[in-house]
Amino acid sequence: MPARNRRGNSPQTQAEKPATIEPATRTDEQIREQARLKMLAARICLDTQWPYLASLCYSLRLVEAAPNDVPTMAVDNGWRMYYNPYFVDALNVDELATVVLHECMHCILQHAKRFRSLISIDATLNMQEDPEYFHGLWNVAGDCSINETLHEMGVIWPAASPPLRFAQFSRYGLHANQITETAFFTLVESLVQAEQEPLNCDCGSISDGAARAYEIPKDDSLAPHADSDQQDRVMDTLAGAIAAARDQGNVPSALKRWAEDRLDPKIDWRRQLAVNLRRAIAFVAGRRDYSYARPSRRQSAMQTAGSTVILPAMRQPAPPRVAIVADTSGSIQPAELNQFIGEISGMIRAVGLSQGIFVIPCDAKAHSVIRLKSSAAIDHIEFVGGGGTDMGAGIFAAAEINPKPHIVVVLTDGYTPWPDRKPRGIEYVIAALTDPDTQRSVPDWIQTVVIAD
Repeated sequence: MPARNRRGNSPQTQAEKPATIEPATRTDEQIREQARLKMLAARICLDTQWPYLASLCYSLRLVEAAPNDVPTMAVDNGWRMYYNPYFVDALNVDELATVVLHECMHCILQHAKRFRSLISIDATLNMQEDPEYFHGLWNVAGDCSINETLHEMGVIWPAASPPLRFAQFSRYGLHANQITETAFFTLVESLVQAEQEPLNCDCGSISDGAARAYEIPKDDSLAPHADSDQQDRVMDTLAGAIAAARDQGNVPSALKRWAEDRLDPKIDWRRQLAVNLRRAIAFVAGRRDYSYARPSRRQSAMQTAGSTVILPAMRQPAPPRVAIVADTSGSIQPAELNQFIGEISGMIRAVGLSQGIFVIPCDAKAHSVIRLKSSAAIDHIEFVGGGGTDMGAGIFAAAEINPKPHIVVVLTDGYTPWPDRKPRGIEYVIAALTDPDTQRSVPDWIQTVVIAD
């Protein structure tokens, strides 16, 4: 959590001293053991004060890190929490619980997934030129957002390490009501124009998705990597606990909104999309037909009766196949793409993955088809694009998939030409629009859902 400059060197602040000064009265082994016990105590302290967060807190595997690798504390994408024993030793248990809670919030807010989505569609971010610059600023924006929530929870801040808050960056145009993406772009624009060295932080790959050199292997026997399915189960449990505790005074509004959205979405367009999708799924999955590929179970009765008539067997098709066309044109904003990712995840839960779900990034042309075989695959979707817009190209690309999908869902702002006809063999086409003004241009054979902001 401490600030680091653009070149990765920590500035000389009081927050750094505990990580580098070793008390002379204790051995290195004693300090490390005391730090391990203090980390366990901090989790118990967090559980006592905010019990609704316990399922996530205890899911993070504790890993002692070398002080030169991790100045304070960090978490990787597999939910392993790395801690510097000397940093831990310098804090009391209440202060340490705040730091642990801060890292938990990076997991809840899915900052790594959001950052990957953001940079995949914004061509103005030249990540190759100086990746640490952008990763660090994203971490700063995320830390400020998290710390506003922690302030509402009444945490005890580490005395020697003041938290990053939006107020510290007010001269750059940041304020407490901004989402992390907006704060990030505001910082980038302000610091680039001022040609100033940015103030960077490093909370690990949980903040931006980029693996660090100190991370242990995924199959480590003592601290195995938690995959996306495991994380989703914990998040569902966490959301339920927050919803049950929502009337308690120490549940911040940001966590209440997060839990409500995960458990029972209140936004109308989510309900509408679910209704349309389920209706289409029910129609396709419920179709039955007769086939002579195998004899009917009643054939023996016909033979007993002396009849030579061959009866066909009832055949029901496999679960419906779904293709998703995601608009990645230049008009799509990062917030819209994050909505698309959430909807893809919801469709996986609605349809399942037995037949696979296909995703087609599309701007003026359809890009490579991606088949999702697991929920974890969502994290690796590359939303290439940034050019013009033609969702018809994506719809017809979906019709070329073999075997052909029954249902095509188009996630778009609606500023696109539409094809005159539905591709042969496609049962349903559903368009989820982020701009209600574009609904009038959608042809009648496409079902529309307006995504209300």
